[in-house]
Amino acid sequence: MGGIGKEGKRGEGEGFIDELGVQQGLVAKFDRRLWLSLVENLEVNRGSEVRVTFKDGTVVGV
Repeated sequence: MGGIGKEGKRGEGEGFIDELGVQQGLVAKFDRRLWLSLVENLEVNRGSEVRVTFKDGTVVGV
């Protein structure tokens, strides 16, 4: 089974924490760096179905 190991996930988590650390207060507008630290893939299918795959492997359909 493919995927990333514990070390890869730890690195991604640290990247996310680093990005949050530079935020001042609540995230009030789109932040490209924060988005890129979280999202692996965004897929838009026919019928406007959207699937977001996060870097930890979680997939959310919208």
